[in-house]
This record gives sequence, structure tokens and C-alpha cells, in this order.
Amino acid sequence: MSRSSSCSSSSSSDEKMKRKGKGKLRLSKTKNKIKKARKHHKVTDVCKRARGPFEVIRRYKKLLKAYNRGLKLSASCAYAGVNELTVRSTASIAELATASPAEFTKLLDKTKQAKLKDVANLCENYIKGDAEVQTKIDDLKSQCKLIPYAKRA
Repeated sequence: MSRSSSCSSSSSSDEKMKRKGKGKLRLSKTKNKIKKARKHHKVTDVCKRARGPFEVIRRYKKLLKAYNRGLKLSASCAYAGVNELTVRSTASIAELATASPAEFTKLLDKTKQAKLKDVANLCENYIKGDAEVQTKIDDLKSQCKLIPYAKRA
């Protein structure tokens, strides 16, 4: 009698082990699928680091296109392969290039070898200093031709 009870308890524990094993197999299968998907994922040139202001503008336009299609800003950033804060910190470059291309080219001529952050700061300072450009940018934001970031203090 003790043998049958021990046998039945061992069979129930075997069934539990089989269930656990199946769960682990499923988990590993999904991990393998994810790894394969990452392995075969082609990185586009937009996902690379932006080296110049024109690459920032191209990335901004791709993000704006996705945003205007109806995606949320976070989803459109994921689509473009960029962090939201990165786009926000360099948005002034694209805003000035869209609102006032002539002034943007003049500003670029002065800063040939400057870092992107420095160019972004120059563009932001220019936008803050010129009320006409600021109003034009606000109008473009209301027309959905620019990403509607709130003004920084």
C-alpha cells in the first residue's frame, strides 16, 4: 500500500516536471525567435548617429511624417529609431531650417566644424531673439508642419 501511494505521488511530481519543462521550452523558443529577428534586422541609415545638421533635419522630417500619420510621438520616435530627448534637443535646427532657410544657411556658414549641440543652441538662441521667426514657427506648429513641442522656460 505504501508503494502505490509513493508511486502515485512520484507520477504526479513527474507530470509537474513535464509541465515545467514545456513552459521552459516555450520560453526558449520565443527567445530564439526574438534573437533571430534581431539578427536579421537591417539597420537603416536613419538609425545611425546624426553627424551634421542636414541629417538632423532628415531625421526630424521622418519623425514628423510618422507623427502626422497618427502615431503618438513615442511611437513615431521608435519608428524613426531615435530617442525622444535626442529629437527634442536638436529640434531647433529643423525648426529654423523650415521657418527661415536663408537665416539657417547664414548660421551654418559661421559654424562649419561646430558640434551639433552647439549648432542647436545657436539656432535656439536665434529663434528666441527674433520674434518674427518665433511667430512663424508657432504658426507652423499649429498647422502640423512642425512637431508641437512646448516652449522651454
